[in-house]
Amino acid sequence: MRKFTLFLAMLVTLVTTSMAQVTSLADIKSDKCYTVTTETRGGWAVDAAGTIFSSTGDQKLQLATDDPNQQFAVVTANGEDYLLYSVGAKKFVKADKSLNATDGDAIEFADASSQGEGRVRVNFKGKSLFINLGGSNQMTVDGWDEIDGGNAVKFVEVADFDPTEALAALNSTIEVVYVYMYNGVEVGRVSMKENIGNPYPAVMNVPFGFTANTPEGTIEAAGEVVVECAFVENYPIKYAATVEEIDTWYYMQMHSNNKKYIQYLADQTYLEWADAEVAEGEEDSYTWAFVGDPANGFKLVNRAAGNELAVCSDGSNDPALGAFANAVVWKPAYSKEAGNDAYFCLQFPGGNYMNAQNGKVAYWYDNDAGSTLLLTEREISVIEPEPAPALAVVSQTPAADEVVESF
Repeated sequence: MRKFTLFLAMLVTLVTTSMAQVTSLADIKSDKCYTVTTETRGGWAVDAAGTIFSSTGDQKLQLATDDPNQQFAVVTANGEDYLLYSVGAKKFVKADKSLNATDGDAIEFADASSQGEGRVRVNFKGKSLFINLGGSNQMTVDGWDEIDGGNAVKFVEVADFDPTEALAALNSTIEVVYVYMYNGVEVGRVSMKENIGNPYPAVMNVPFGFTANTPEGTIEAAGEVVVECAFVENYPIKYAATVEEIDTWYYMQMHSNNKKYIQYLADQTYLEWADAEVAEGEEDSYTWAFVGDPANGFKLVNRAAGNELAVCSDGSNDPALGAFANAVVWKPAYSKEAGNDAYFCLQFPGGNYMNAQNGKVAYWYDNDAGSTLLLTEREISVIEPEPAPALAVVSQTPAADEVVESF
């Protein structure tokens, strides 16, 4: 009996050691694959066709450690960027939930032990995008970063994995960067992973307000490729180069579902978003103009506040009016919302979008309905000054009887 007890204790120790908890990327073994599960919402999976990063809930699967479509490895070619790899699909996971045979988006781990020992939260590196199983056990990748039962997952080692094939596919790709230019100004860039010898990929993520054609030829080496852009004809913003040249003013409606206007009030430290109609007598406080140009961006001026003020922020505090010289240069961006070609968003340089929240203008990570703007041009009558009355012409020649002779 004593020998059996000792054997059992050794077996438990062996299993515990081989199945060590994964609490960081450093704990991942390159020659092992894992199932990734939540406490109550199922686990990660891919679809049977091997095209979508999904969940057991979406795919109507029971949790199974021997199902390749529920097995994932973590692969790195440089020791810095760790990519999620589907064993069943033999593809890497991208941040948009697609699967790619030669490249993926790097992931990061964060401690999620508040939801249970050995649990981590996973996001895509350099992006505010977190992997989460929603309330219906559906796979989502979005900005929800609060650690909860949907994104606190456990990596459980389930089988051996040979990374040779995955690394070979990963090393066959190079980085190609499209640099979008307009009139000598860089208006945006996009990085893509492609194979040498392939045709240049179709242009993507062309900045708002511009069009571009795909470069001709095939890829010969990694590096930047300049793509010249053209300006669209139906740009939704009429703008001025300087405040002195402003000749178009707008009512600015925000949120494509809950349409309300942005208003400036001098006694507030933020911009109001509260009125579905422009209040009579306060029209100027709802009236905005765009100063700048499409390539570099725009400062926002309010008619009631005067030309010396414009919308300011550091990208984290709520937008408010401040000195024109310190104002944010907003970049127009595409809205996800369909239904109106004039919809657009305003993006803080390299960051979040201006967004409607709780009766005021704030920030949000997504170009969704709450970040969507629609402009209505305000007709402002220019009152011409009345001409001055004509002056009577007075003769400078004295009458005959008024002539005084000098001696």
